[in-house]
Amino acid sequence: MKRLLVTLLALALTLPGCDRKEIHHHQILQFGTIIDVTLVADRALAERAFEILEKDFARMQHDWQVWKPGPLMTLNEAIAAGKAITPDPSLQPLIARATELSRASGYLFNPAAGRLISLWGFHRDEFGADREPDAATIAKLVTANPRLDDVEFRDGKLGSRNRMVKLDFGGIAKGYALGLEARKLKAMGIDDFIINAGGDLVAWGRHPLRDWKIGVRKTRGNGSLATITPRDGEAIFTSGDYERYYEHSGERRHHIIDPRSGYPSKQAHAVTVIHDDPATADAAATALMIARPGERLRVAASMGIDKFLLLDRDHRLLLTAAMRQRIELAPGIDDYRLLTTGPQSDASSKSSTASNL
Repeated sequence: MKRLLVTLLALALTLPGCDRKEIHHHQILQFGTIIDVTLVADRALAERAFEILEKDFARMQHDWQVWKPGPLMTLNEAIAAGKAITPDPSLQPLIARATELSRASGYLFNPAAGRLISLWGFHRDEFGADREPDAATIAKLVTANPRLDDVEFRDGKLGSRNRMVKLDFGGIAKGYALGLEARKLKAMGIDDFIINAGGDLVAWGRHPLRDWKIGVRKTRGNGSLATITPRDGEAIFTSGDYERYYEHSGERRHHIIDPRSGYPSKQAHAVTVIHDDPATADAAATALMIARPGERLRVAASMGIDKFLLLDRDHRLLLTAAMRQRIELAPGIDDYRLLTTGPQSDASSKSSTASNL
């Protein structure tokens, strides 16, 4: 599971002098990270909500885990054997949503390419390859071109035309899960909350004393690039090369693999996306990490994204005009370029440059 750059700046504290509108905070360890949940409700409702979230996240972690026994491992084993099986009920809607987003991304977000991720040593708790994957094996998997389009549902059973398909939902699982749980909290009558899964988050309403506010971390070193105040129902997700990685021969090998080359993407160090659907934000952050200069805006538009910022391979800060309107750059961060399809300038930055990157 990728870990993202966005971190919560101000977690909620108990609101004094208010019996019915208390601020409650709870932490859940799932998806390889700490999920921070802050909500405003009476105590009984908050406790019930936290209990439901605990159970739901644990179930989803079990059902969607790719390298430990569970429904997804069982399905991947069947695909590898050329068999079709009745999938766990939790998998079919996830596969359907992931298929839509994969197509929209031009297959840069490709949950069927799990064999490549495994080859690079990321299907384990302590990740890292025992040895560098050989070029021939990588080329074979790239040529096989596994996609979710290869997966078929027939008579209630799921199989694949391509045995090289290995499903890995690391690029969407947290987003999809946060979307489900946010809707559940809303259905319970909880209107003010934030769910922050290791930096990936969805927010509704506001803190009673202030707006929710989050920071976008630098990829190297400490400090923030910017802060964002999420609007009602928005999700903010980031993909980056700085957490789930290992070093080999002086090179950083991270888990976001370009399915076109079979190697860890080198197009960007991090991407932060704002969208009103957490699953879309999650998948788009992955796709835009892989997208090459010249295709980023096309991929973003196809996925319905107009707000994102990107640190490219040269550590230049690139962002869309819509994203620039939503962020407050940290002091000293004044060198950036606007992503645009045509010539324009941005007088708010000392050294900003219009860019069609």
